[in-house]
Amino acid sequence: MQELKEQIKEKFAQGRYDELEQLIKANEKDEINDNDIVTLRYLFPVYKQEKAAGKQTLFEKAGSMERLLERYTKLRFYLRRIDFDLMDGGMETFYAYVSENGISIFELVAAVRYSVVHKDKVLRLIGGNL
Repeated sequence: MQELKEQIKEKFAQGRYDELEQLIKANEKDEINDNDIVTLRYLFPVYKQEKAAGKQTLFEKAGSMERLLERYTKLRFYLRRIDFDLMDGGMETFYAYVSENGISIFELVAAVRYSVVHKDKVLRLIGGNL
């Protein structure tokens, strides 16, 4: 598993993002036990959507697997707090995070899909200011 992660990190460092999907698929059985790689697998369709739309991709924005995972973890944290009405200081912090990190609508929808219980509620609450 560590070898696979090293290969993924190398492809990130070289900007060879298109090769990540094949690498992950080739190691599909091994990745099931690794949350980081499973998360990367879930985010790959977002990369493809952003690329097809001619936008800077989340992989490019992150620059490394570690930064990608940090970014996604923090986004999920905010979305879960919104989901359970725990945004103490209002939504400004969330919107600032989205803006400062260039979170695309593709990334945001994927995070909602995989991270929250009350999807419609969260989309309604965040949708007004995006």
